[in-house]
Amino acid sequence: MKNLFFTILVLFISLSATAQAGVYKTLNDFLNDKITEHGGKVKYNNTLASFTLIFKKKGEKVKYNLNTDEVWGFRNEEGYVYRINGKKHPYMIIEVGAICYYTNYTTVVRGNRISFEQNNHVPQISKGLDGEMINLTTRKLKMLLNESEEGRTYLEKYKPNNKLFSGTPYLKELIDYITAFNKYVAD
Repeated sequence: MKNLFFTILVLFISLSATAQAGVYKTLNDFLNDKITEHGGKVKYNNTLASFTLIFKKKGEKVKYNLNTDEVWGFRNEEGYVYRINGKKHPYMIIEVGAICYYTNYTTVVRGNRISFEQNNHVPQISKGLDGEMINLTTRKLKMLLNESEEGRTYLEKYKPNNKLFSGTPYLKELIDYITAFNKYVAD
């Protein structure tokens, strides 16, 4: 299992490094780098919570209605990969591992820093890349951790001095906890 997460992480990084904008129709397509390439710029239209992806290249447009078309995710022209959640909204994949972490499509990435100033949607998490995407809250993170033996062990090991268990942690603390857990599982 540890090797699987490491392989997925390496695949994710390598896919982002050689970016060609396009759509992944399924998780298998993403894992096997089977992208339907469209190139050019990606634009998002959000009308009454109905998203449309528009790929523009040399005057040509290709559209995907996320409510009706089969789309697992897509890669934009900058190499960022997005997954479509159950409500058909695109979320940028930030962390891949036992627990995946996503921010919404308006998130700004500057170098290695993520700016949440434009973010109107709650970040989401899932158990692996194939798990249901749910809002990131302390309660839901604990729920996901409790679903596996490794998660329960990690919770017990780091419970006494962790802010996750006392008060209301900041978003950054939840993200740091996810990253540390994924490293713990991979080691």
